[in-house]
Amino acid sequence: TVLAAGARLMRESGMVVLPGAVPERMLEGLRERVALRIRDAEALLRSNHPHIRIGEDLFAFQELSSRGEQRFDLLFPNEAGQEAGGDVLWLAEHGGWVPLVH
Repeated sequence: TVLAAGARLMRESGMVVLPGAVPERMLEGLRERVALRIRDAEALLRSNHPHIRIGEDLFAFQELSSRGEQRFDLLFPNEAGQEAGGDVLWLAEHGGWVPLVH
């Protein structure tokens, strides 16, 4: 199966490719929500901490941190009108990769 092949690739090389892991019907909405969340976070960071060079400096806040070399962690909180986390929460719990990491 695709999942078994993915698990083998993950064990052997530390990476996996899972075509269709995110249902196509969700992709555009997720891209828009994620892009907006990133723009908002960067705007707040620039406004509240102008001394931080985004993408260069290491920093850690409750909702956003930098691990260096353009690697970031950004929390994706529930938004008003979204049912209990919406698509992001659904993917975290049911995405195609979930069986590989549990």
